[in-house]
Amino acid sequence: MVQLKTAAWVGPRGRVEVARRRRVRLTPGLAFAAAAATVLAGVVLFVPHGTDRDPAVPPPAPSSSASRGAAPAGCGEAQRALDAYRAASASASASAGTGGAGQAASARAANIALQSASSEADPYVRTVILRLADEFRELSLRLDGTASGDPGQAVADIEADTTLLEHRCAESLFDSP
Repeated sequence: MVQLKTAAWVGPRGRVEVARRRRVRLTPGLAFAAAAATVLAGVVLFVPHGTDRDPAVPPPAPSSSASRGAAPAGCGEAQRALDAYRAASASASASAGTGGAGQAASARAANIALQSASSEADPYVRTVILRLADEFRELSLRLDGTASGDPGQAVADIEADTTLLEHRCAESLFDSP
């Protein structure tokens, strides 16, 4: 329903000024249409971040540029980020009163470091590094209370992907060029 509202007042120069405003009253049908448009725009415009988690697609083979005895690009940076998380998480859990908040902060720092490591990483390990970054983001949200769920499950996912990353980095050390 549309209403036309008129107001009059004396302006700063002594003249009478008139303003007309349209006022739209929110009806249930209009509210439903607005909600549907918002949801549709969110679905159409949503671009997922991170990696494709389709298990049917095999990971790309290590690049031929990696020589024997050298880990793929990104492995060293990712390992340093994981080591920094472990050290910060251990110190946060050891200090009194800051357990959840300190661990959430160290998970956010690990997320940022892993995203940075993925920018230069070989495709063979990039997918795992990005998945780890997403899991650290999820862990920080769960520890902050922003997302619901068990933080222990996020930690288990992180440990599984850490093992996979270590396996892929070590595996490429022994492949022939």
